Amino acid sequence: LTVPANVADYPTLGDLHVSKYIVVVTTDPLAPAQSIEYLKIRVEQLGTGAFITDFELPIKVGEKVNAALSPATQEVNLSLGESISTRITVNNVGNTPADFSVLLDDSQAGEITYTMETSPTLQIGAGYADTVKIRLTPSVDARADANYEATVWVSNLQSGLNVSAVIVGNMSEEHGISISTVESIGVIPGTVQNVDFSITNNGNLAEDLIVETKVGGNWTLTPANFSINLEIDGVHDGTLDITVPSLGGDDSLTNGSL
Repeated sequence: LTVPANVADYPTLGDLHVSKYIVVVTTDPLAPAQSIEYLKIRVEQLGTGAFITDFELPIKVGEKVNAALSPATQEVNLSLGESISTRITVNNVGNTPADFSVLLDDSQAGEITYTMETSPTLQIGAGYADTVKIRLTPSVDARADANYEATVWVSNLQSGLNVSAVIVGNMSEEHGISISTVESIGVIPGTVQNVDFSITNNGNLAEDLIVETKVGGNWTLTPANFSINLEIDGVHDGTLDITVPSLGGDDSLTNGSL
């Protein structure tokens, strides 16, 4: 810096002999709030290096409120009839103790009930952590092919901090297909016999099915195979047309034969 002598202001009083410069200070992230750190400034003559003066500039560390949630996203695997709890860790990564509010947003929860089992307010010291406990309970209508999630929000009113973590409820697949039809039926040789049947989806997800039908001997039936899509609790009603051979062929059609 080039600083004129104070006589440079003569004959008036002014600030020509004053020169300003900016000091940019970056505090240690772990420096406690309200603590005082001192910056030592030494002034020397530029040409000779002769010592002129030195002084210490006190710097007060301000408050920084911050939090980090872990994990940011998690999946909880569930089966029908289960009730499982999980936790989210709230880390105070600021430099001052802080009060945090916890809010559970279950607008996307669907058929899973999310329940917060810990306090909606947390008091956490700087560098420390606490946990939020959430319980997940699926209803009997929860599907394995649907998306269910809830968001945990952690906020601090004074600083405006607002951070979140997502909990995804993942339903295990439970397949359940039942077929109902007659167990036995009498037929007349040389005719076409109609056999009604029903296929029901009792599982917890929509099913894409390929149905194959078979009959012994030289008998024929239609359809031989077909594909269907069944939603949960969906029912497919159909009919098989079985062609019964006439008497005199290779098939034994004695009374009561199967």
